[in-house]
Amino acid sequence: MDITWLCNSTFLIKNSMGKRILIDPLNRLFSHNIDTIKPNIITISNFSPGVFTMPNIDPSTTLITSSGEYITDFCKVIGYDTFSDHFKGAKRGNNIIYVYEIDNLRLCHLGYLGEDLSDDVLKKIGYVDILFIPVGGHINLNGIEAFNLYKKINPKVVIPMNYKHSLSSFLFNGPQDFLLLTKNSYKIKADSFNISKDTILQTGSSVVLKPVKEI
Repeated sequence: MDITWLCNSTFLIKNSMGKRILIDPLNRLFSHNIDTIKPNIITISNFSPGVFTMPNIDPSTTLITSSGEYITDFCKVIGYDTFSDHFKGAKRGNNIIYVYEIDNLRLCHLGYLGEDLSDDVLKKIGYVDILFIPVGGHINLNGIEAFNLYKKINPKVVIPMNYKHSLSSFLFNGPQDFLLLTKNSYKIKADSFNISKDTILQTGSSVVLKPVKEI
């Protein structure tokens, strides 16, 4: 599968058959053209009109904005309710963690998670091959909090997201606090990379991508 980082928590996942999952499409501040991307599935982790766009999507596209289990012809998506802060959502609202079972891999996207996860939620998430984790602080986990949770989930590969970079500061700190604690970081000078069940063990434990400049 191909994994492309568009910006912040926004990723495009394309499986071996060309089917596409668009995660957290950003608002009008970022000119991501959903008609060009042509996603089969869109998932949104923290529904807020001020953050994520709700475009007029093709009727054949599956739009997922709430927790639960969703099964399509090429993957399974499971959403778990969490919070974007340490106060049960009182400050920044709810958040949905999504687990995607696709191409014989389990991907977990933590969205704008702002709290530690209970043992019950960790058990539900279960085994993870690739983890997308926010590390920039302020409106979600900071680097140290993210590292502590990363150790609990213990994925084969972790991809940090929601941090300050050349295209967007967006209230975030940089990824340094998280990356200094992780080992075997693999920085890719591109916005995407290809990974499969056969090649995942050849990938560094922490993968750092460059955001897409435009689509």
